[in-house]
Amino acid sequence: MNTFTPTFNLMNVVLGPICMNLGRDPLMNKRKNLRCIVFVHQHRQDSLVFEGETIEGAPPLWCASAAGHLGVVRFLVQRGARINATTRTHSTPLRAACFDGHFEIVKFLIANGANIEVSNRHGHTCLMIACYKGHYKIAQYLLSLGAHVNTKSVKGNTALHDCAESGSLDILKMLIRFGATIDVDCYGMTPLLAASVTGHTDIVEYLITYEDRVSRQECIDALELLGATYVDKKRDMFGALELWKRAMLLR
Repeated sequence: MNTFTPTFNLMNVVLGPICMNLGRDPLMNKRKNLRCIVFVHQHRQDSLVFEGETIEGAPPLWCASAAGHLGVVRFLVQRGARINATTRTHSTPLRAACFDGHFEIVKFLIANGANIEVSNRHGHTCLMIACYKGHYKIAQYLLSLGAHVNTKSVKGNTALHDCAESGSLDILKMLIRFGATIDVDCYGMTPLLAASVTGHTDIVEYLITYEDRVSRQECIDALELLGATYVDKKRDMFGALELWKRAMLLR
C-alpha cells in the first residue's frame, strides 16, 4: 500500500482522496469525481507528501502516476496533461511510476510520449530508480527501449551502483548484459564497494568473478569492507573472519 499523505492545499484535498480510493469504491468512478480531477488539472499544481517525502509542485498527472491509478492517468492525458511535466525537483510522472513499480502506467506514459531519459535534480534517471527499487520488468522494458545504461548522476553513480547498493542481483546481471561498466563515482565508490558496504554478499561474489573488470586489489578491498559490514551490521564475527582470510590470501 502506498504512503500517500496529502498536505493541506486545494490539489491534495480534492485529488488526494480520489487517487487513494479510486478502485475501492465504484462510486469513485462517477462523473462527480472526474469533474473534481478536471478542476484540479486545470487550476492547480502544488505539494504533497508521498512515501514520507514532501514533493513540491507536483502536477495531478504526477500524483496519479505515483499512486498507481491508471484510469486517472489515462483521463488526465486525454484532457491534455503534459506527459513530461515535472515537479520542482524535476521528477516526471514517468519517474514517479518507475519509483513504485507501476508497470502498466510506465508503458502507457511512454506510449504517449514520455521521455525515458529525463533525470531529476540529482541526475537520477528512470532506469536508475527502477534499478534501485528492484523493479525488474520496468528496468528490462526501459533497457529494451534504449535507455542509457551508463548515465551518471550529479554525484557520479550509475544504475549499476544503484543495483549494487539495493541488492538487486538479477537486475545487475541484466545491466551488465546491456553493457553496463563498473565505474567509480565522485566519492571513489564502485558498484562492488557499494555492495560490500551494504552487505549484499551475493553481488560481491558475483562481481569479483569478473577478473577482466575487477582488479585483485579491488577484490581485496571489497572482501575486507564486506567483512567489516558483517561485524557492524550483522554481528557476524565468524563470517567476517572468513572474508578477511580470503582477502589476506589474495595479497
